[in-house]
Amino acid sequence: MLSRKAEDYLEAILNITEEKGHSRIKDIAATMDVRPPSVIEMVKKLDKKKVCFLPEI
Repeated sequence: MLSRKAEDYLEAILNITEEKGHSRIKDIAATMDVRPPSVIEMVKKLDKKKVCFLPEI
């Protein structure tokens, strides 16, 4: 089960992806009004739960 915070991130990612065709860390951070390291931490957690993925760079 996901926390409300995780659901908020997923919703932001979905909305950004629908608008731009992709979601970047800085876009998610701006939407959520948080710093990029916070987004990276949450995306890594979501990646481990297999509900979101962080592409390898």
